[in-house]
Amino acid sequence: MRKVLEKNVKTGINKYLNGLNAGHFFHYSAYMGVPGVADKIGLINGKFIAIEAKSPDVKGHKDGGLSATQLKFKKAVESNGGIFITAYHWHDVQQAFETLYLL
Repeated sequence: MRKVLEKNVKTGINKYLNGLNAGHFFHYSAYMGVPGVADKIGLINGKFIAIEAKSPDVKGHKDGGLSATQLKFKKAVESNGGIFITAYHWHDVQQAFETLYLL
């Protein structure tokens, strides 16, 4: 079976978000300066959303494959009322949005 790369998960998430025409998301890169910030951050229906894409291969790993800095960012988002989604497939984002009634 072919390995699913994180970049392919990100591509699927981008297509899903672009197709929604809801909310405002932008890509964040650690190259901009803050390690641990999620791959996508934005707003939908007034809620701050952070989406971290991961290869499905790390889903069973400790902390779902999140690094220590990503876990710190996740805690900060959630403790301030935001929503942090670790996505191993774009369907994970869709399911979280539906479960949380964000759409």
